[in-house]
Formats: sequence, C-alpha cells, structure tokens
Amino acid sequence: PYFVYHGKRWNVDRNFIYGKLLERGHLKIDLSLAGTPPVDSDDNDARAGMPDLDATGEIGPSIQYTLRHDNGQHDDGQHDETIWRADLAIRKVVATDFSHLDDAGHTFSPQIYFSQRWLSEDTARWQFESTFGPVYGDDRYHDFFYEVAPQYATAEREAYSPDGGFGGWRLAAGMTRRKDNFWFGAFLRYYDLSDAVFVDSPLVKHEHSLLVGVAFAWILQSSKPTH
Repeated sequence: PYFVYHGKRWNVDRNFIYGKLLERGHLKIDLSLAGTPPVDSDDNDARAGMPDLDATGEIGPSIQYTLRHDNGQHDDGQHDETIWRADLAIRKVVATDFSHLDDAGHTFSPQIYFSQRWLSEDTARWQFESTFGPVYGDDRYHDFFYEVAPQYATAEREAYSPDGGFGGWRLAAGMTRRKDNFWFGAFLRYYDLSDAVFVDSPLVKHEHSLLVGVAFAWILQSSKPTH
C-alpha cells in the first residue's frame, strides 16, 4: 500500500518525498528523501559471514532545470505534453537499525529526465518517463556497500576498500496508464558497473544488470484538487 500527495510545499509519490524549496521559471529546487531497505547477510552468498547492512535514509536537494516543455493541442480536446529536464540530486546518507545512526557518506546523481504524456481533459491516459545518467558516491558510501574488512576476508573473498568516485551508469524507463481507479505500469532499469571505482570488490558479482517488471494499483480514494 502507498499514498500519493501533492500540496503547495510537499509531494509524496511511490518512490520519494519532495519538499518544494524554490521555483523560478525553468528552475526548481526540491528537498528529496530516499533510502534502501536492510540486507540480511545470511540471505546473500557474497556477504556470508559479514554483518548485515542497516537500512539507509537519504536527504538532500534535488535541482531540476527544464530544458524543454511543449504542449500540443488537438481538435478533439486531447493534448500531448513533452518535458526534457536536467536533474541533479545531492544527498546525505545515514544508516540505521532504528536504535542508532551511522554516517554512510554522500551521493551525487546528475541525470537527464524525459517525459511524454498523452492527456485528455487534463487527465493522463498514458505516460512514458525515462532517466539516464551517472551515479557518484564518496568513499564512505562505497565502503558501506562494497568494503570487505580484513576480519571478514576468506580464501574466496579478499579484503577490499573502495575509493569514492564514479559508481556506474543508470537507465530507467517506464510506461503507465490510468483509467478510472485502475493504474497499470511497466518498467525497466539497467545498471552498468563496468567502469565503477568499486568494480573489483569481491561483493560485485555482475557488472551489468537488467530489471524489468509490471505493477498494478487500485486507487481506493482520491480527493479533488483545490486551488
């Protein structure tokens, strides 16, 4: 279950929480929050015998600059909306088991965002979204996920400590459709770690990965927008 909220200062969707800090013309700055779930090392062959990974929380500014925003009106009342945007997210990361907080570094993610919506009477019928860009992290962030401390080294898993820097490429794309209270989505995500600074970590088992999936949602209740 999840909820979506759009207000004057805060937006909440399925993935992130955004707080509006500044909006001037093509430029918008949000306060964004994200995170990762905890990892049980007993369920991960690469981390067998190592400590579990705590959940992480991320917070920081998301800077968005709209490069192009077009609206095409059609005779039947329908119209299309096309958005090209340059985004930059800078976040502080903390790890927690909900009894303490640990510094887990910083992330830096510039990307290009593209959205195409086909609308009717101001209601999105179909929407395509994609993002593409590199991912960067400092040494503390990479240590959290990819370090092998000497006491956890084995014959098959050498001790390793990564540097900060380039963390690979990330591509995400998805198509969604909403009709009445039914929402459908299909997505793919591709990760390329072949040139990442931590690619030699024994915890990295694949340099490339592709994730595809579908999602369905039944909207239980929706309020009318107010102005």
